[in-house]
Amino acid sequence: MRALLAICAVASLATGSSAQVVFFTVDEAIAELFPEGEATRLTAVLDEEARERVVEAAGGDAPTSIVHPYVVRRDGEIVGTVYFDVHRVRTRRETMAVAVGPDGRALRVLVCAFAEPQDYIPRQPFYDQFTDRVLDDRLRLRRGVDAVTGATLTCKATVGCVRRVLALHAELNRKPAPAPDEPPPGGEPDGKAVAEARRRR
Repeated sequence: MRALLAICAVASLATGSSAQVVFFTVDEAIAELFPEGEATRLTAVLDEEARERVVEAAGGDAPTSIVHPYVVRRDGEIVGTVYFDVHRVRTRRETMAVAVGPDGRALRVLVCAFAEPQDYIPRQPFYDQFTDRVLDDRLRLRRGVDAVTGATLTCKATVGCVRRVLALHAELNRKPAPAPDEPPPGGEPDGKAVAEARRRR
């Protein structure tokens, strides 16, 4: 039943088109990315400010307001997080799984569902370029990522996907700003009183 629900989840995320091909269900993708890992599905809600920060960092489309990262553990230790991202390639959509390590680097990407002609899917060496990548200016097509002739739109969509996921992961793992120092009991010291006390010494 769980596998069936996973198939339906990926299929509904990607597109309603009958031309869609599903390569990995949710469970299969997580098992492929993190063998023997135990995944926990979380729910995060982004407000407009958070979404804007992701857009600014990624330089692309905004993520949805509600996201579901899958935190994966082995022996109780977090080994990574998997995000399922849905985006348009040309006129139809694809669903990709992006694995992010505890250090915020991309580990691997998988094409889970693809509704465009399969000729538009690059070969594996293209996807290998995203291993151990960070969100920087080199993570762009024809800068630090080589394109594939005949699949330019897919390459562009993939780069945008990975950038968006890394920006989203960073946003979800932001550390809260440190609280300001609390004034001593009785409120802030009186500057004049301090100066007068020093003058009398």
